[in-house]
Amino acid sequence: HGVDFSATAGSGTSELLDDYEEGSWTPVTKSGTSTIATSIGYAKYVKIGALVYVTAFVARADGTSFTGDVIVHGLPFQVAAGSAQVNGSIWFDTTGTDEVATNYFVASTSLFQAKKVGASGDYVPADKFQNGRPYYMSGVYNVAI
Repeated sequence: HGVDFSATAGSGTSELLDDYEEGSWTPVTKSGTSTIATSIGYAKYVKIGALVYVTAFVARADGTSFTGDVIVHGLPFQVAAGSAQVNGSIWFDTTGTDEVATNYFVASTSLFQAKKVGASGDYVPADKFQNGRPYYMSGVYNVAI
């Protein structure tokens, strides 16, 4: 069952698209091990074979001070083992200077980190995710099949 993309129908399983899924996921935003209170406006995924496309719009819902870096848990599928996947983007819409970073999908986990691009190469600190302000993210990662 599935869609056969082979030149000769039924000639091979490597050209059979038989794994498609879409749905919602629940981003859990943390600073280190501490969970940051949020309101999820939108969080969807599409899985096609071994690729998962995720997107989310999440607003912060508390004024607690955190000192760690932003880590987003709860990806709908575990990231493939042995992979280094850095792609997509995350934009922290702040009241001052916005922060835009790339997503580092951590192998063998269901999380990604917001990785700054440029000379410093640090991760985005939790103070860039301000109370009442959102982040927007999207990215694609590989999963084991």
